[in-house]
Amino acid sequence: MSDMQIQKSKSEILFVAKPSCLYNDPSTYDDQDLSNVVLQNGTSMPIVDHFQHLGSILSRDCRDDLDVD
Repeated sequence: MSDMQIQKSKSEILFVAKPSCLYNDPSTYDDQDLSNVVLQNGTSMPIVDHFQHLGSILSRDCRDDLDVD
């Protein structure tokens, strides 16, 4: 992959976490790798905490605070 230039994707990945009480280490989601995902064609897709879809804001913790604000 070092010879291939990484391109930013228009798509994003929303990591939706399970309730924090189900993790041994909720601060790291039990050491999950939340870095960008690089596809075979060199496109990089970021993992985000929230994003807007059809006028609503979806968030990792499934709360509606951002949407209400």
